[in-house]
Amino acid sequence: MNETGTEWGVRVNEVAIFATGLGAGWWVTALAPWEVSGRALCLGLCPSGGVWYLPGGAKDDAEFMRDHIVSHGVHAKAVQVTTRARAEAERQSRLESARVLESA
Repeated sequence: MNETGTEWGVRVNEVAIFATGLGAGWWVTALAPWEVSGRALCLGLCPSGGVWYLPGGAKDDAEFMRDHIVSHGVHAKAVQVTTRARAEAERQSRLESARVLESA
Protein backbone atom coordinates (compact mmCIF):
# COMPACT_ATOMS: atom_id res chain seq x y z
CA MET A 1 0.00 0.00 0.00
CA ASN A 2 1.08 3.56 -0.51
CA GLU A 3 0.74 6.53 1.81
CA THR A 4 -2.97 6.93 0.96
CA GLY A 5 -3.73 3.33 1.91
CA THR A 6 -4.44 2.30 -1.66
CA GLU A 7 -3.31 -1.19 -2.59
CA TRP A 8 -2.23 -1.57 -6.19
CA GLY A 9 -1.83 -4.78 -8.13
CA VAL A 10 -2.31 -6.29 -11.55
CA ARG A 11 -5.44 -7.58 -13.25
CA VAL A 12 -4.57 -10.50 -15.49
CA ASN A 13 -6.98 -11.76 -18.14
CA GLU A 14 -6.26 -15.44 -18.75
CA VAL A 15 -8.77 -15.60 -21.56
CA ALA A 16 -6.58 -13.22 -23.57
CA ILE A 17 -3.46 -15.20 -22.62
CA PHE A 18 -4.92 -18.55 -23.68
CA ALA A 19 -6.51 -17.08 -26.83
CA THR A 20 -3.16 -15.83 -28.09
CA GLY A 21 -1.02 -18.54 -26.50
CA LEU A 22 1.57 -15.86 -25.71
CA GLY A 23 3.22 -16.66 -22.38
CA ALA A 24 0.56 -19.24 -21.49
CA GLY A 25 2.97 -21.87 -20.18
CA TRP A 26 4.81 -19.35 -18.04
CA TRP A 27 1.56 -17.88 -16.71
CA VAL A 28 0.12 -21.22 -15.57
CA THR A 29 3.30 -21.94 -13.63
CA ALA A 30 3.55 -18.40 -12.23
CA LEU A 31 -0.07 -18.28 -11.00
CA ALA A 32 0.15 -21.51 -8.98
CA PRO A 33 2.01 -20.08 -5.93
CA TRP A 34 -0.36 -17.11 -5.83
CA GLU A 35 -3.37 -19.44 -5.77
CA VAL A 36 -1.87 -21.74 -3.13
CA SER A 37 -0.99 -18.80 -0.87
CA GLY A 38 -4.53 -17.43 -1.13
CA ARG A 39 -3.23 -14.04 -2.27
CA ALA A 40 -4.71 -14.23 -5.78
CA LEU A 41 -8.24 -12.88 -6.05
CA CYS A 42 -10.34 -14.52 -8.74
CA LEU A 43 -12.52 -11.85 -10.34
CA GLY A 44 -14.32 -14.27 -12.64
CA LEU A 45 -14.08 -17.63 -14.36
CA CYS A 46 -15.27 -19.04 -17.64
CA PRO A 47 -14.42 -22.23 -19.53
CA SER A 48 -11.58 -20.51 -21.39
CA GLY A 49 -9.87 -19.02 -18.33
CA GLY A 50 -10.24 -16.53 -15.54
CA VAL A 51 -9.58 -12.96 -14.60
CA TRP A 52 -7.23 -12.53 -11.63
CA TYR A 53 -6.08 -9.75 -9.34
CA LEU A 54 -2.58 -10.15 -7.89
CA PRO A 55 -1.72 -7.65 -5.12
CA GLY A 56 1.48 -5.68 -5.52
CA GLY A 57 1.39 -3.00 -2.83
CA ALA A 58 2.50 0.38 -4.13
CA LYS A 59 1.71 1.50 -7.68
CA ASP A 60 5.34 1.29 -8.79
CA ASP A 61 5.51 -2.31 -7.51
CA ALA A 62 2.38 -3.17 -9.49
CA GLU A 63 3.88 -1.56 -12.59
CA PHE A 64 7.01 -3.68 -12.08
CA MET A 65 4.82 -6.80 -11.80
CA ARG A 66 3.00 -5.91 -15.03
CA ASP A 67 6.29 -5.38 -16.84
CA HIS A 68 7.66 -8.64 -15.45
CA ILE A 69 4.64 -10.61 -16.64
CA VAL A 70 4.82 -9.00 -20.08
CA SER A 71 8.55 -9.77 -20.27
CA HIS A 72 7.62 -13.46 -20.14
CA GLY A 73 5.61 -13.18 -23.35
CA VAL A 74 2.15 -12.34 -22.04
CA HIS A 75 0.53 -9.71 -24.27
CA ALA A 76 0.48 -6.27 -22.66
CA LYS A 77 -3.29 -5.92 -23.15
CA ALA A 78 -3.85 -8.98 -20.93
CA VAL A 79 -2.21 -7.31 -17.89
CA GLN A 80 -3.38 -4.04 -16.34
CA VAL A 81 -2.30 -2.12 -13.27
CA THR A 82 -5.31 -1.47 -11.05
CA THR A 83 -6.33 -0.97 -7.44
CA ARG A 84 -7.77 -3.60 -5.12
CA ALA A 85 -10.90 -1.45 -4.82
CA ARG A 86 -11.47 -1.59 -8.59
CA ALA A 87 -10.78 -5.33 -8.62
CA GLU A 88 -13.24 -5.92 -5.76
CA ALA A 89 -15.88 -3.84 -7.57
CA GLU A 90 -15.38 -5.88 -10.75
CA ARG A 91 -15.65 -9.11 -8.79
CA GLN A 92 -18.85 -7.96 -7.11
CA SER A 93 -20.34 -6.91 -10.44
CA ARG A 94 -19.53 -10.30 -11.98
CA LEU A 95 -21.09 -12.10 -9.00
CA GLU A 96 -24.26 -10.03 -9.26
CA SER A 97 -24.48 -10.70 -13.01
CA ALA A 98 -24.14 -14.44 -12.36
CA ARG A 99 -26.96 -14.30 -9.78
CA VAL A 100 -29.21 -12.53 -12.27
CA LEU A 101 -28.50 -15.20 -14.89
CA GLU A 102 -29.16 -17.98 -12.38
CA SER A 103 -32.54 -16.55 -11.43
CA ALA A 104 -33.68 -16.06 -15.04
